[in-house]
Amino acid sequence: TGALIGQAGLFPLEETDEVEVAYLLDEPYWGQGLATEAARACLHFGFEQLHLPRIVAVAVPTNRASTRVMEKLGMEYQGLAQHYGLGVARYAITRESFAALTTDH
Repeated sequence: TGALIGQAGLFPLEETDEVEVAYLLDEPYWGQGLATEAARACLHFGFEQLHLPRIVAVAVPTNRASTRVMEKLGMEYQGLAQHYGLGVARYAITRESFAALTTDH
């Protein structure tokens, strides 16, 4: 229909020199794999077009849906951190790790 259902992209992670993948979907579209698909496309762009060495993601630890997306993408848990005035779970993936996950064997 052309209706806006959410957004995803790469953004500077506040107060760091790192790049964050972020995604947000309107609730009726949750649980359909769309966030994972959008975030995977962002990772691909970041690594293949921008040649970033590493991409991070953060979410409030109780937002299990968001942390599950990060895990499905192959991102590894890095611990807790403070960003955006919140205690967040921090995940990261390197270009090499992403390439290994997306290469057909």
